[in-house]
Amino acid sequence: MDSAKAPASWRLFDAVGTAIYNYQPNDNAGKYVMPLSLGESVRIMEVYYGQDLKAEWYKGMLMKDGRKGIFPSSFVKVKEGDNKTNVEREIEWVFKEWGGLLKSYYQNREIAKFQRMKERLKTLLVFTKILSADSNEDTRKEMQAQIMKQIEEGRRLLGLDIIVKNDKGEIATEKNTPIVRLFEMYKSINAHDTYKGKGNLISLDVLNKQSKRVQVKPSEQTESPVCHVFMEFRNFICQTGDPSELHFSLYNTSTKKFLSAEYQVHLTSGGQPTDINKIDHVKTIFSDVSDREIANLILICRVVRVGKLLQDINAKPQAQAKPTSKSGSFRRPFAAAILRLGKIPLNDNMAEFTMPIYGTPQETNFYNIHELVSQGVNVTTMPQAIGVIVKVQIISCVDFSLIEKERPDQKHLHGVTRTRRLSVFPGEQNRNDFNFILDRGEFSQDRKRSAKNVEVVAQIRSDNTGEIINEVVSSGTGEKPASEFHSLVLYHVNNPRWSEYLTVSLPIEQYKNCHLWFDIRHCTTKTAKKKDRAGFAFAFMKLTDEQGAIIQDGTHTLITYKTIKAEDGPVVYLKDATKLQPRKENEHLKIITSLCSTPCERFRSK
Repeated sequence: MDSAKAPASWRLFDAVGTAIYNYQPNDNAGKYVMPLSLGESVRIMEVYYGQDLKAEWYKGMLMKDGRKGIFPSSFVKVKEGDNKTNVEREIEWVFKEWGGLLKSYYQNREIAKFQRMKERLKTLLVFTKILSADSNEDTRKEMQAQIMKQIEEGRRLLGLDIIVKNDKGEIATEKNTPIVRLFEMYKSINAHDTYKGKGNLISLDVLNKQSKRVQVKPSEQTESPVCHVFMEFRNFICQTGDPSELHFSLYNTSTKKFLSAEYQVHLTSGGQPTDINKIDHVKTIFSDVSDREIANLILICRVVRVGKLLQDINAKPQAQAKPTSKSGSFRRPFAAAILRLGKIPLNDNMAEFTMPIYGTPQETNFYNIHELVSQGVNVTTMPQAIGVIVKVQIISCVDFSLIEKERPDQKHLHGVTRTRRLSVFPGEQNRNDFNFILDRGEFSQDRKRSAKNVEVVAQIRSDNTGEIINEVVSSGTGEKPASEFHSLVLYHVNNPRWSEYLTVSLPIEQYKNCHLWFDIRHCTTKTAKKKDRAGFAFAFMKLTDEQGAIIQDGTHTLITYKTIKAEDGPVVYLKDATKLQPRKENEHLKIITSLCSTPCERFRSK
């Protein structure tokens, strides 16, 4: 009879190894599996033993950049044991790790971190010299304890992962440390950790149960920036009959969320950039994309027609039109195209792709057309349309600022407009964006025989004078910020949904004195003949709360009010609430706000 096999399990381990083969995980490996290159040094922290008690997987960290993950044990050779103590091995590892970080801080001009790291290394060096000198056993034990304390404090202050170890330099577990002492060690770390969210957190319930090994919950890891997506617009072969806007962005089909902001291309009715200086120079780099995300990403191109509410197929094409109701031109839903990025090779040369163009029979679905096209549901191919032609390259480069330095021969990557992620990525600096989505609205039909054609004009206005703050509103990169934004107009829809993403770029000190203003208009085919047609309603929202902190992220339902009389003053709605007259019950405008800011957390709350 076969003997019973031991249960497979992960166990703590502490060793240094070297990759003896290249290892590239397959597409189904999962996000925690880490690739290896021949010759790379890794620190092994855990080992997975199969049922036959053979080491099958290691969990560890690359010594060159600190990336963590799991990898097959057969691809790594563990360094043979030596006469060094655990503390001496820990010191050796820390000098390698912190030395690399010191160089990185210097190169990135992170002066505060550089000075802090430098002082820690100096202190460790002094203690190490004392430890290596001929000294008695008591002195060595004291120095070992001091060194481990310095390493722990250094990791905490620098925001690095904390590995709890005892005075002998061993990873602290219930096998080598009394359970009460182990509890106090982890409790102390959680209590004094000034870098909330970093380091390892332990479940205290597990510590209270002495029957099992203490399980440390790994810190929540943010995706590391490992690649960027270069895109160059080449041609738009589709008859719109009017000028058009192309809005490119990255969308994650797994999370059902947009990953990047939009890159805009404004075209004439003939399909050429409205700015002749941009011809053959329309390109961007969508920065900071994780290799784990690429497989689920699609490049989306939303097409917006800029012209009359209803097209006259016999009319001559307009050369150029501005999206303003005063000129009789409106932003109208038209079509969308997608390109799946998962099968495009990393680091390959540029490749040209034609993105087929699809429309949807219902304008009310345009806000979600990217998902419909991706699934092939409720969309139709556009007649006589060839597609959106683009060139794409996926670039492997950890830091966006190093692209030109690392690829001096690829001139097409130099001086390219950067389109950022919608959220702050680790390492980003000097970013201070207030974002909001013009999401949807619910409006009354009033006495009209048919539903309204609603257009919302968004502006940033001064609290003191009511004047428009110029050139601070943007719907994406590629075009200059504007003083106001005009929404899409859906034909005869009282409850339109736009889901248009906008960014406000203001100096920090101006936020407390500004507010969002929305002019809500009804558009008709005769609008151009009516001089300066006024809106039928308005809505507004302060950018900060009473304490001066940026308004909380989330969905905000704004009441719509009847228009204010000119003689009441430009900002009477902020000063005298009695002047505000809500229009109709249940009539409202919804927006979704989010702050994307690196320089000042004090701005969120005080």
